[in-house]
Amino acid sequence: MEEEKINNKKRTILICSITVVAVILIVGISYAFWQLTKLQEDTNIISSGCFGVSLEGNEAINLTSAYPLKTEEGMKSTPYTFTITNTCSGSANYIVNLESLANTTFASSSIRVALDNTDKLYSEYEESNKYFEDSIEARTLISGTLQDNESVTYNLRMWIDESAPGTEQNKIFASKIVVTSGQEGAGIDPTIENLEATSTIDTINITYQANGDIGTTCKWGIEAGTYDNEIADATASNCTITGLSDNTTYYYQVCTKTGKGSKCEEGSASTKPNSTPFTSSDVGKYVTMTPTATSYTIPTSVTGYTSAQTINPSELNLWRVIKVNDDGTVEMVSDKVSSTLVYFSGSKGYKNFVGGLNTIAAQYTDGKHVLRTRHIGYSNQTETITDTSMLSEAPAPWTKTTLSGWTATSSGFTEAEEAQGAGDIGYTADYQLVNAVYGSMEANNPSGTVKSYWLASRRFDYIDSTYWLFNGRCVLTSGSLSNYNLYDYYSGFGENSGDYAVRPIVTLKSTAEKLSGSGTSSSPYILN
Repeated sequence: MEEEKINNKKRTILICSITVVAVILIVGISYAFWQLTKLQEDTNIISSGCFGVSLEGNEAINLTSAYPLKTEEGMKSTPYTFTITNTCSGSANYIVNLESLANTTFASSSIRVALDNTDKLYSEYEESNKYFEDSIEARTLISGTLQDNESVTYNLRMWIDESAPGTEQNKIFASKIVVTSGQEGAGIDPTIENLEATSTIDTINITYQANGDIGTTCKWGIEAGTYDNEIADATASNCTITGLSDNTTYYYQVCTKTGKGSKCEEGSASTKPNSTPFTSSDVGKYVTMTPTATSYTIPTSVTGYTSAQTINPSELNLWRVIKVNDDGTVEMVSDKVSSTLVYFSGSKGYKNFVGGLNTIAAQYTDGKHVLRTRHIGYSNQTETITDTSMLSEAPAPWTKTTLSGWTATSSGFTEAEEAQGAGDIGYTADYQLVNAVYGSMEANNPSGTVKSYWLASRRFDYIDSTYWLFNGRCVLTSGSLSNYNLYDYYSGFGENSGDYAVRPIVTLKSTAEKLSGSGTSSSPYILN
């Protein structure tokens, strides 16, 4: 009888005569013999008071003329049959490990091990603690519990897997069965930590850390608390539910068992919807996306207006695709403009004009699909002008000669040259995208009334040395491009207020996809 280990009130039983020795020789292209010579002769028994188990088996596996086999052939080979019996009163937990010994040179992925009808590569079984200090590895074949005088019989088969490469020549696979048993109440407390689940359209993968040395199980069902289905290949760290329906919630239970008992944790996860990505053919299509915010107040410190103004972003929930980018992100413009008109006024309104409109646009997000926002017409101008005298906004053809205003170094500038001098050329990108889809820049509010709206782009307009204007771009009810004077110098500074609606643009994340809908205004796409 082999030496005996007794730790933490557990009993380890070594079937000391199960040794598998594999030798492969290749002559030409043929495998030579795989000779297994160790025989099982005795019954190994360990007992302690009122608790004990016995193990009895027939002769060890003895193969000759062995060569790589297909699974169906290997399963027909003569097994090593052994029986584990609980010889005393009280339940007994047990774990059956197959341990590869120090002289093993075969790769564990080249040997297939079958216990009854379960067959895996040796490397696919869950790793376990080694009994022999100089062994290479130990893997758990099965675990269970025996009641008073109960027995269980297993059939063990091993063979060279058909996938074993030709490099597995002159190799040895030497192994022994090790059975570890213990009473209920002995060992460590069962724990399950870091339980999480991720999903695809038809699978849910559950991960965790379970310490059960008796075993871990995963079950699932379609109702909370009811788990009719068990996952066959659950390990101490993960299990996967397959063959599920898309866009459906499932419930799962993970249980782990040690000598002290069992512990279970529950959870739920939903499979992803069967959605499709956006493509360039979706340009012009309608999309439903409701912003989260139902109220946003724009302070006077931003607009320069006499009072704060409040808008409702969630009223704009119908959008239209104007561009699908190469990275999969999607540009969408609001189909309507806001019901509430937004005022910008004077030097403060002019300085904060672009940043103020972009801050308003940032409220038009749902927190799931939107990657970024901007106000229509944003041309990457400076969002906020910090120079109180606005000197940084001097158009390129002009130079400042006095504190009272700008003086042109030359005359006869066209409107296009004035616009370029103020850096106001980038707004046309959005303008062209929207106009290409709609055929017009005209837009209604949610009540169906045509309204003019802001473009996030400043314009400097030079009239003469005593008359120059600081404008905000806008689109009129006719759909034509225009400007509104927010701040002017005409024999002194003037303060003006412009009242226009807002029309944001949002960029969807590349992960946003179409769940349903046909993309028309009456049946817009619904996002996943």
